[in-house]
Amino acid sequence: MGSALFVHQKVHAGVLEFFSQKHILAEHLRVDTDESPFSCSGCGKAFSETWVNPFSCSECAKSFSQKHILPEHLRVNTGESPFSCSECGKYFFQKHILSEHLRVNTGESPFSCSGCVKSFSQKHILAEHLRVNTGESPFSCSVCRNSFCQKLILAEHLIVNT
Repeated sequence: MGSALFVHQKVHAGVLEFFSQKHILAEHLRVDTDESPFSCSGCGKAFSETWVNPFSCSECAKSFSQKHILPEHLRVNTGESPFSCSECGKYFFQKHILSEHLRVNTGESPFSCSGCVKSFSQKHILAEHLRVNTGESPFSCSVCRNSFCQKLILAEHLIVNT
């Protein structure tokens, strides 16, 4: 039996030790039973849980649930880009974007297609390629109902279709 399933079944058996606090178990049980005790004062829509985002941006009032996201967001507002490419000198506000850029500069392509010999520098490009291979077309035109494997192709189609 998978460990996630085992833990989940223990929850329903009333074993509280898998939750650090009793209110977290209560919140989990509300989600499982579709109980929705919290509602929006503006529109009345009901929710099973509340989320508090304690880390707020002083520039634009956006708030975040995790502390490490706020400094990244502040760089967007201020235009600060502390991460620079050693190859071309281009600057980036997030370290992971610099890492992706470096793979493009060096030609590194760690994401390989299992169906052909192609490899890609970014995971999302491999995902787009796989949709081409499988014929999956999740992006549909609201005008003519044609579907496309890439969002960009749908956007180009919409320009023609509207």
